[in-house]
Amino acid sequence: NMGELLEGVGLARAYTLLWNTVPWYIAGENGRFRAPNAQDIADAQAATEQLLELLPKLEHIVLVGHHAQKSKPWLEGKGRYTLWAMGHPSPVNFAPRRGKPHA
Repeated sequence: NMGELLEGVGLARAYTLLWNTVPWYIAGENGRFRAPNAQDIADAQAATEQLLELLPKLEHIVLVGHHAQKSKPWLEGKGRYTLWAMGHPSPVNFAPRRGKPHA
């Protein structure tokens, strides 16, 4: 799905870096993955800051999905890049919209 979206906007995959807002596994009940909460996102800020320091030519960040979009307040105002937001390309979100413009 992500490949289709990148192709749709004319962006080669080679010019992208995919990064999760919380870049490590978050164990929930029975050891299964759980979605990040506000504290998880706050705990991951330092790792994201380290990554951003390694990308001096970074121009744009696309916050994909509502969990990633929770990072917007602390990413704003740094002046280095433009922030964008879009829905998550998971099969649950993507399949019903095939053939329709994506937000």
